[in-house]
Amino acid sequence: MKKRLLGLIVVLAWVLSISVGWLSAPPVATNPRALTYQFVPEDRAASIEEVKNADDWAKQYPYVVESFRKGGEASPENIEKYGIFAQNGHSKLEQTFIAAYPTTPESFSVACLACHSSGYQWAYEEYGDEVLNIKWTDVKADFPGVDFWSCYQCHGNKPGEILTTNSIYSSRITDDIPKFAPGEAVCAQCHTVFTGLEVLTKDLEGVYDVHKYGYELDGIYNALVECTGKNPNQSNTALGDAVIFDLETGIKTYGTGSYLDVEMHQGSIHQKMGLSCVDCHMPMEIAKDGTEFRSHNASGSVFDSPSAMTMCMTCHTNDKTKTADDLIAHTKQLQDAASERYFQVRAAQKELREAILKAMEAGLSEDVIQAAREAYSRGDFYLAYSKKTESDYVQGAVPGTTSIHNYKKVMEYYDKAEDLFKEHKDNLI
Repeated sequence: MKKRLLGLIVVLAWVLSISVGWLSAPPVATNPRALTYQFVPEDRAASIEEVKNADDWAKQYPYVVESFRKGGEASPENIEKYGIFAQNGHSKLEQTFIAAYPTTPESFSVACLACHSSGYQWAYEEYGDEVLNIKWTDVKADFPGVDFWSCYQCHGNKPGEILTTNSIYSSRITDDIPKFAPGEAVCAQCHTVFTGLEVLTKDLEGVYDVHKYGYELDGIYNALVECTGKNPNQSNTALGDAVIFDLETGIKTYGTGSYLDVEMHQGSIHQKMGLSCVDCHMPMEIAKDGTEFRSHNASGSVFDSPSAMTMCMTCHTNDKTKTADDLIAHTKQLQDAASERYFQVRAAQKELREAILKAMEAGLSEDVIQAAREAYSRGDFYLAYSKKTESDYVQGAVPGTTSIHNYKKVMEYYDKAEDLFKEHKDNLI
């Protein structure tokens, strides 16, 4: 009965949203989202030693903590096939990074914590900008007992409240966090545009706002180019994965550092129906003893959650998808189609790079070559909308990593990227 009632409520909300115009395209503006949600502001503990971690919460919320710790567990077979990043759960981030970079400590510096832990703020206060060159494993000696990623990230020390404690994201990177629904904001601390902490030193404080031109990729890309261009240290060393310089071709590409999941959610049908990230990725569950709790296995696929799939089926039922298995099969077909299309466009991008090299050797007009470089860069960012680059995967893309939170938009960006690559390749011939 409760499931039917939920389905009726969702459908009614959708119908009402049409009648009042919620499904119309949002107005184009510098800051397109109005502040429409009550949001609990950041409230950090006075010191890192005061932070309550999963062990502190386990007695009060045993099922929640248990589900959190299960998040992202991968089978030995998948780890062997796809590499350590197949195990990508929130509760295992520390182990995963250390295992993935055993001989490259610079890849596991405290810079990682800017996204992955609230502990970065205290480390920054302790070490200043030098924090970028310090290994987290060394810092832990000064801050013992602190989890890499724990309950504190989204709840602070206040069980039951939703807030953000990652002060780098909620203050230095963007002031847009409070404009998201709480169920989006906690995820937006990490699952959004991030170009590497190297651009977030004191030289750039107050000028980095990834959403200043909106949530569409062209606006985000323009903001990245603008803000990284203000960094006085234009070098690979200074900017890390924020800006990658291809010295052979003169191409600059702009890394995201994370998936643009929150941006992808903006304007999607799910958001227009009032659904946030947690509605699908952290559904309500019932334990064997009858206790109702919200699953915190947000790292897992919704396909593996009967509760999530039951909620999905309140709307996604039609002649072709009558069961959850039908919906899963259909979604996987979309994922496969997106992956196939992605690699097709990557091939066109490689052809453009080769054409740029040949044009440079032939002494073609620098203006034409520079336009091709910029097209390469912008198209590269379009591809980052759904996933990063092939090199981010050890042996091919891990199953399910192609995001399709907004499948139509993903495919549109793929088409736009391919058109850019082909157009400018033809201009160089």
